[in-house]
Amino acid sequence: MTVIPSTLVPLRLYEITCLKWENLANGDEGEPIEMQEYFDRSVQVAGTFGASGEVVLEGTIDGDNWSTLTNGIGDSLTFTSSKIQFIAELVHKVRPKVTNGDGTTDVTVTLFLRKSR
Repeated sequence: MTVIPSTLVPLRLYEITCLKWENLANGDEGEPIEMQEYFDRSVQVAGTFGASGEVVLEGTIDGDNWSTLTNGIGDSLTFTSSKIQFIAELVHKVRPKVTNGDGTTDVTVTLFLRKSR
């Protein structure tokens, strides 16, 4: 497993942050980032999923125990194809994790975040 650091995407929008983890392969997880200051949270997963490819977005409050997050209607943020979803939970940290795939799996996970005013 490789831990992939996030990259800050420069934007000229007030109170908006965009972060992404690129080139996630089967078994990789993204380096956790802090989320508690963001009021609105969306995630986009795109790329090549490969055979049975799956990416989950996980969150933690205590920093040790990770759980799969959900969208606004309670569905798990588990991705098997490209999609954009709202993140319902307010947690201390989040990370993407590639839980299944093959040698062709190569996905990018992007977070679009807005701070509360």
